[in-house]
Amino acid sequence: MRSPPLSSQFIDAISNHTHMEPGRVEVLFGPMRSGKSQRLAQYISWLEQYARETNYLAFRPAEDTRDTAGYIASNDENTTVPCYMISGEEPEQAFEYVTPDTTFVVFDEAEMFSRFKLFSVAATLKACGYHGIYSGLDLDYRGEQWGPIIDISHWLVEGDGRHHLLARCDYQENGERCGRPAPRTQRLRNGEPEEYHAEQMIVEGSQENIAYYPVCSIHHHINNAPREPDLARAPPWPDEVEQIYGELRNLSLPELDTLGSEDLQRFQQTIAQIQ
Repeated sequence: MRSPPLSSQFIDAISNHTHMEPGRVEVLFGPMRSGKSQRLAQYISWLEQYARETNYLAFRPAEDTRDTAGYIASNDENTTVPCYMISGEEPEQAFEYVTPDTTFVVFDEAEMFSRFKLFSVAATLKACGYHGIYSGLDLDYRGEQWGPIIDISHWLVEGDGRHHLLARCDYQENGERCGRPAPRTQRLRNGEPEEYHAEQMIVEGSQENIAYYPVCSIHHHINNAPREPDLARAPPWPDEVEQIYGELRNLSLPELDTLGSEDLQRFQQTIAQIQ
């Protein structure tokens, strides 16, 4: 099997894994139909085959009610790996599965998890020496930041661990498909572009009148949008996130050596308080 385009630093870290230094973090992000889950499943399969003593845990949000529950799967379902389904509002449940033998942790459909809680989980796992791969949408149907992927990418990823995947624009006019690189996801309701103030998350397939497809910036349309999508808009971090990230960021390497299961439980309790 050909090596997937994981960063060389991540592959080296997995192959020479210890809990004696912070873990490495990789992110996969892009619109729907950009191959994120397929790429993620390929990464896991490759690491299982070629990396030394690889033990991973994979998670998806229980709110994702599509047919592939219990698996990370590509859209054609030809590539699948098993995963745990945990609450999107309580990603800290992942700590209950982590053991000292765990090498890396995977979260798919990251946008469905609580933004600040998953970021805190990712920061804690990194500090405790666990490597992580996080995959999901970075923008919602409006073209605005959605979920924790951008936060994780900005604050926790080093080097070339960011993988921005693009689809091909599926907008059609006069029978011709656009085909430009597509960084956004279009939502249609009854065949028309969605309203700006509609519900942010509607799982694909949960409503018959809702459809999604990837589009380029030119063919991305939102009804009654009050302004251009604000890609940088972000609410302030809750106090608990500031506390967790501040504590982890200030730890020295010798102090990181001492982090263990009791610390995971302590951070889990703090993260559970985040609104």
